[in-house]
Amino acid sequence: MTDWIDSLDDAAAVSVLRTYASVQREHVAEVPEASAGLAGALAAEFGQAEEGGASEGDVARAAIRLAAADAQEGEKLRALAHGPQARAMVGVVGGIALITAALMVLQTHVEFERRPDGTWSLKLVKKPTRDVLLTPLVRKLLALIGMGG
Repeated sequence: MTDWIDSLDDAAAVSVLRTYASVQREHVAEVPEASAGLAGALAAEFGQAEEGGASEGDVARAAIRLAAADAQEGEKLRALAHGPQARAMVGVVGGIALITAALMVLQTHVEFERRPDGTWSLKLVKKPTRDVLLTPLVRKLLALIGMGG
């Protein structure tokens, strides 16, 4: 059902994720900035960074796959990827960093809490339809930002 995600090249996947995140931004609490502390908390919860690294496209496809596990969101993402304006979107929302967009998708399943001492805690708040979607996103994200490994 999500084979279309694998067919997205890196630029298209990043563009779809950034556009989706820009639309979802008003529905998501403040997104934490990527930091060594946050990466450490993610690695402790989900395992170390993916070996061999990850490209921006790898992270984007993993985030899209996780968001698309919800059928309604999957239809929105598919429309973004294959709609008539899909190619016109490339580069339009460059103000939202890929990492921030991936963290926004992740935040629909994980609650980030910064403690007074500056450390992070994570709480799974919404189990994805398929558990195999959440961990790969985190591991690819950690590999991309070079943390947690």
